[in-house]
Amino acid sequence: MYHRLVYGEDDTYRCSQCMTPLGLREIHEFHLEEGEFALLVPPAKHFMSEPSLLVLHESQLDPIEQLLEESLPLFDNF
Repeated sequence: MYHRLVYGEDDTYRCSQCMTPLGLREIHEFHLEEGEFALLVPPAKHFMSEPSLLVLHESQLDPIEQLLEESLPLFDNF
């Protein structure tokens, strides 16, 4: 089952839920100038104990790699 809120076509962020073989997952879609990708994460109370998944088209590998590398300094204080 797939639940999705109503969003415009130009929204940079969307969130929905989907039942997977691993259970309920939240789908966080990002549509940015730097690239497009989605994160499938377990519900909040299981976030640390269950696996998450990064999903993207192979054409997005280079742009997303660059975005992640440039974002690493943001995590220096964690």
